[in-house]
Amino acid sequence: MDVDMGMDTEADTPAAAPAKASRRTHAKTRTGCKTCKSRKIKCGEERPQCRNCIRHNVSCDYLQTPSPRPSVAASPGHGNGPGLNMADLELLHHYSTSTYATLTDSLTLRDFYRFTHVELGLRCEYMMRAVLALAALHLAHYRPNMRSHYLALATEHHQIASRDAMAAMNELSPEIAPFLVCFSTLTVFYAFGSSIKQSDKFFFGEHGVPDWIFLLRGSFAIVKTISVEERTTGPLAPMFGYGRDSWQAREAIAVDPDPERTARLDALESFLSIPRRGVPDRHRATYLQWLGELRKSMRHNDRARGNDATVFLWLFDFPDDVLPLLKHPTQETLLILAYFCVLLDRMSGRWWVHGWSTHLMGRIWPLLEDEYRIWVRWPMEQIGWVPP
Repeated sequence: MDVDMGMDTEADTPAAAPAKASRRTHAKTRTGCKTCKSRKIKCGEERPQCRNCIRHNVSCDYLQTPSPRPSVAASPGHGNGPGLNMADLELLHHYSTSTYATLTDSLTLRDFYRFTHVELGLRCEYMMRAVLALAALHLAHYRPNMRSHYLALATEHHQIASRDAMAAMNELSPEIAPFLVCFSTLTVFYAFGSSIKQSDKFFFGEHGVPDWIFLLRGSFAIVKTISVEERTTGPLAPMFGYGRDSWQAREAIAVDPDPERTARLDALESFLSIPRRGVPDRHRATYLQWLGELRKSMRHNDRARGNDATVFLWLFDFPDDVLPLLKHPTQETLLILAYFCVLLDRMSGRWWVHGWSTHLMGRIWPLLEDEYRIWVRWPMEQIGWVPP
């Protein structure tokens, strides 16, 4: 290794000023990451991401290059080309053998996530990076001793994927729409799967409202650019078919089998129907329509035994009038989201949604005025959350 001694050159000459304090010598290295070099700090050279970059939550260029690995003895058939990126191959293997099965109970959707997502990823880099990011989060959840390593990989992949996907949305066409739809789906899983502290800003944005709702809404808008024939026969046909069947089953359930929940939602509906100063009639109609969609998802979730991602169906096609009410949340909007926490809690067995029902409720509670807090007592009891 080429090593320079970091000492003042003046100290080696007779003319050096004796009053200047001697500096502590340290070895310099030319193999540290570029991020540490630019910040003028000593790099520990840990792979695949140095400790300094992990501590400061910044990108480490080591993630862009293969980590050094034990050499393989030369033998016939071994080339001299660049090494494989073993970290990414590990993530792809884990997604294809484990992560895909944790996203849904539907066997049809499992095969879709396992095969179609990877096949699309081989044709689109930001799709593949989204797959790898989700696999890295899954590994971080179950391998706490290597959590920082996998979180660093997940962050790196998803940041690059998001940048490229946003650029693709500026040139939206039927050809790239399937990639963007799948990317949006994986990003919702990624947002939930991220640690609560890490993704807090993503979930609540600048105004305290979950940004993933806007992501779901955007995904629904992209779907509309795909032709009906493509939805039926194209690579995304299994996903569209499952969504259509789930939607029809959700609409067909007319009676809520839970009498207590029926009574609670009826009472909330009556409360939202009361004219109030500063609440336009059109807003009251929007609240009632949105609450009605949530009711349907609650009934359907009972049939799905609580562990199906169709709990998000009510958020795909909500009224346009809801959007401004989410950007600047009203008390009524927060009440409906509080009842959504009950659905989230039913899915707490999924690694990627665990803990979010109580966290969301904890963010809603401080934003509610006293008059409205009484109305979230029932969902609080259902999820076992207690105000601080």
